[in-house]
Amino acid sequence: MAGQTTNYLFDYPTSTDYVKDGATAIQTLADDVDAAMFSALKGKKAGMVLLQTQTPTAAGSVTFDNVFSATYRHYSLILDCTTTASTAIALQLRTSGLSTIATNYANQRLVAGGTSVSAARNTTVASFTMLGTLSTTATSVRTNIYSPFLAQATQFDQNGIWTSDGTQIEYVPYVGAHTLATSYAGIILTTGSGTMTGSVSLYGWNI
Repeated sequence: MAGQTTNYLFDYPTSTDYVKDGATAIQTLADDVDAAMFSALKGKKAGMVLLQTQTPTAAGSVTFDNVFSATYRHYSLILDCTTTASTAIALQLRTSGLSTIATNYANQRLVAGGTSVSAARNTTVASFTMLGTLSTTATSVRTNIYSPFLAQATQFDQNGIWTSDGTQIEYVPYVGAHTLATSYAGIILTTGSGTMTGSVSLYGWNI
């Protein structure tokens, strides 16, 4: 190992090193990078970690079971889809493979379209609404899920955007909570009517 990178002094083999030492050279370089990242992040594996992606096609629901754990405290769900009907997608927490259908959810939302803004609130409902009315053209939503694995109330916030007729864009921020102090392991997304097609990804937060 006769060479080093300019900025971080990572070791690398030169063209005159023996091929038989290649595995050792790769391990040395990997260890250098790992140590530098660990130091730069102050011992934490910071950032968002992709846990699972599903690509529903004409599906009425998407389930993520056994994805929440003590490894991550908070999570983000990224949904990008179209639907066959103008409908809402409901999010319910799950444990032991069963959904929480009791009316312990509450939502507060704003809807901004054109020059008008409206507000609505739902209390004691059976799910957290991903969006009030999804578009059959295109919908993108990011939902943050706070502390679902801990035995405490789970809270949500999200931002969504969709085109209600292919040209008119609406912006929808939501917040909500599930008020029971229960540990949950997963979620299910369900369309109110019709089906959805697209991509849904779940990420864990390293903090």
